[in-house]
Amino acid sequence: MGLDVPVPLVLMQRWLDELDPLLIDDERTRRDAMNSFTQMRPLSEGDIVQLPCRFPHALQHGVRVIELQTPTYERRILSFAQKVLTQDHWDTEEAVEEMRLDIPRPDEPRVLVNETDCTIERIVELDEFSARRVRLAPAARLTLSRDLPYALCIGISGEITLGNASIVGESACLVPKSATRRTLINTGVQDAVCLLCGPKL
Repeated sequence: MGLDVPVPLVLMQRWLDELDPLLIDDERTRRDAMNSFTQMRPLSEGDIVQLPCRFPHALQHGVRVIELQTPTYERRILSFAQKVLTQDHWDTEEAVEEMRLDIPRPDEPRVLVNETDCTIERIVELDEFSARRVRLAPAARLTLSRDLPYALCIGISGEITLGNASIVGESACLVPKSATRRTLINTGVQDAVCLLCGPKL
């Protein structure tokens, strides 16, 4: 089986059943020791989590994220509970040597617009890229600047339309500079939340 191919659950379970029970117990003991250093954090839809580079972290089952990263790929795999499809090894020793365990208190998103039907918060501000969390009340509109080279609108909750595109949770729409329709409209009956990303927002 290829190193970059997912293992079907039934086959994985069969392989695990064939392992020496002492090996399984040893793995469980080591994982429990590692997990004793973890601190679970409750999350709700739309929450923002800021993690400094080299801070060990993991997503729990069922958590879905929009991850905004620096343009350089600096990931180290400390450990993994399933097959790693992006590389054929862990980076445990290098990760432990480089990791940091002090995490600064996260900055609260800065509110840029606070109106009854529209709230815009600054989430990320880099030299060439920024991200905003936008909340629109039902029927509210937000028109994007024509000066934007591009924008990416990612749905978090509710229903937003942009031209012919319908943007709901876990869907996205690219808005090129040439787009003639640039107005986000909440077409749902509840507040809609999206992430708006791009340069010079």
